Amino acid sequence: MNRSRIVALFGVVFLVAASFYTFLQTESWLSIYGYLDLGSWASRSFGGIGNTNGDGDDDDDDANETLTDAELAVQSKFTDDVLPRTSEVSYTSRNLTSGVKYFIYSPSGGFNNQRIEMETAMIISKMLNRTLIVPPMGKHSSFYGRYELLTPTQVVPMDKIFDFRVMNEFVPCVPIGNFRLISYVKELQARYDVRILFHHERQNWQERDIIPQMGRVRSRILFLRGAEMYHNWNFAHSHTSKMFTTVRFTEGIRRVASDCIFSAFPDGRFNAIHVRMGDYSPRTPSASVYERQMANRGFKTDVPLYIATEPSTPKSYFREICNKYKCFFSKDLDTPLLNKFAEAVPQGQIRMDMLGVVEQLICVAAVKFVGTSFSTFSLKIAQMRSFKHFAFPEFHRPSGNETTSKQSDPSNELLGDGNGDGDY
Repeated sequence: MNRSRIVALFGVVFLVAASFYTFLQTESWLSIYGYLDLGSWASRSFGGIGNTNGDGDDDDDDANETLTDAELAVQSKFTDDVLPRTSEVSYTSRNLTSGVKYFIYSPSGGFNNQRIEMETAMIISKMLNRTLIVPPMGKHSSFYGRYELLTPTQVVPMDKIFDFRVMNEFVPCVPIGNFRLISYVKELQARYDVRILFHHERQNWQERDIIPQMGRVRSRILFLRGAEMYHNWNFAHSHTSKMFTTVRFTEGIRRVASDCIFSAFPDGRFNAIHVRMGDYSPRTPSASVYERQMANRGFKTDVPLYIATEPSTPKSYFREICNKYKCFFSKDLDTPLLNKFAEAVPQGQIRMDMLGVVEQLICVAAVKFVGTSFSTFSLKIAQMRSFKHFAFPEFHRPSGNETTSKQSDPSNELLGDGNGDGDY
């Protein structure tokens, strides 16, 4: 074999390897699993949890991946005093209300991506006049297929995080408990007419397209399944503003945040910044940029500063800032109620995500705030501050300069080089 053929062969091998690697970074390989498990994207009814196809696999898989009624009861008893439910709908019931149609969606990404997806689904459900079935919050999962593989110990029901009693004022919402989403949908398919439509990655939806494309679906349950549903939805301001004033954290979570705030800042007055680091650190502005923005926004050096950032962020990054301000980090939050809250959720990434919710509320309560524009963590903080009278009424200061009952532009509190994308 001459040299040119060897070079050509190596080139072919390289291209095949690169293509395979790219394939693994997309939704496609995960979609194969979902396709086999749920049937085609246009599937109406496929069998279900009761092994109606006689393949001998469904019962064993679901026995390992869903909680029994007894396990749910134990978990509920353990967490309800810290994370009480805000919906009276049973997690284990699959009896849908007669004459009511339902909408389900695919979560993915980190917690704030999943929150955006839930909020998007609320607007879609309202437009379609359907009741929204809300999947649980799962640990960070890069693709929707990975979310669908999360086990019961890697998720927390959304009605323990958000107040469904208020959300129901915008659109009726039904939470899913500690169940794999695929298992839950399969149970529904065994009993009801389920239509699955596929949402393509980066598909750009205009509000005017939703009724023509989804409104004609007559199936009892419409499942919009696919990639990155936190991107590229364009709704009228009238829809988004009404929705934002019906989505807030539960009173229990707000109580934990309040406890942390008054433990660290007895008079309740402090400023806050959020610095997105981790895998997004190349895009993160230097500490001096944050420092200048803080000065421009009138941060006073005699007012304590809370810094929300990944625990792995080198403290040397904040050296100059902390030389001017008395700084507090997540490690400085140590209250019995916070510890009880942390113990009420599974260990690992899901616990860190839930503690991040507390940090968000701390930043919402701050007198002044500066965040990072390409982080959905910062974006949701700024949005909640725009509706602080609703999002965190315990810390609404109508006479202050930062937030009143009138909505403000959340981008005014963010700096960076792009739109919200990174979750923390």
